[in-house]
Amino acid sequence: MRTTAKTASALVGSVTLALLLASCNGAAQEPNPANTGPLAENTTRAATCDTASSATVDAINALTGSDDVSTVNIEAADGGWYLGTTPASGGDVALWATTVDPTADDFDGTVFPLNRTATDEVDAPTATASPAPKTFTADSAAASRVENCVTDGASK
Repeated sequence: MRTTAKTASALVGSVTLALLLASCNGAAQEPNPANTGPLAENTTRAATCDTASSATVDAINALTGSDDVSTVNIEAADGGWYLGTTPASGGDVALWATTVDPTADDFDGTVFPLNRTATDEVDAPTATASPAPKTFTADSAAASRVENCVTDGASK
């Protein structure tokens, strides 16, 4: 075999091998490595979480008797929206609920404390916190998603 033929044969063989390896979709070549590992279960990212309007923030601050809340993450669900805030005291996420669109600039709905942390935060002298409608539960999937939004956002 001539040198030119050997070189061409080696080149064709190398290209063929490279194409075969490139099409491999086995465990050695994970198509989306971000969806693997111990954090793969938490697929909520702070960048995808919606936030409430400033009027909704004001409504929560009116209930808590402070101006410590500056951002409220929200998650829509059947019957309304779940709201999540980081309490001034730190610790657990305060979960709230509302049946009125919290993204509206003219929000005038009722905000209901949903978990113990939110109930403990209600401290304004004139604030009265009505119990949340039974359609809302602190252990629902939507509540968990909004809690993850608050937690992920606070850690960044």
